[in-house]
Amino acid sequence: MRPLIVYSSRTGNTRRVARAMAESLGADCLSVDHVTEQHLAQRRLIGLGSGIYWARTDDKILELARKIPSNCQTFLFITSGLRFTTMVNYYKNLLSKTLRKKDVRQVKVWHCPGFDKYPMFKWMGISKSRPDQRDLAEARRFALKMGKQSSPHPA
Repeated sequence: MRPLIVYSSRTGNTRRVARAMAESLGADCLSVDHVTEQHLAQRRLIGLGSGIYWARTDDKILELARKIPSNCQTFLFITSGLRFTTMVNYYKNLLSKTLRKKDVRQVKVWHCPGFDKYPMFKWMGISKSRPDQRDLAEARRFALKMGKQSSPHPA
């Protein structure tokens, strides 16, 4: 079955990254609001993406992580206006911990700045014009690498 990319995007930044990744992987791409447990069944690889909103990932992504079948591999991708690696690492670790409890193998994490569109931060231009074409090209390369790492190895 094709890989699956699931994202939560309030500003469009994470959606753009998710679509770029899905395109390069030949994956299905769905908003977290449209994913059912049927979508998760029999997937070999699932990518989970969220923006950081008020110093948090979307709770729906965490909730979905608890439903991923244990025979699946995952990768995470995060967009955020501010480039605080501490914050990104905290949510990466929270998602990773949730996946480990289910014995889901997490492959890697990818982070990209995204234009912060909250009115005060938008005015400040935090990460303006991001993700840009270079970010999306990097997202495509990352997704392809994740697809290769999840491929079954010949015996």
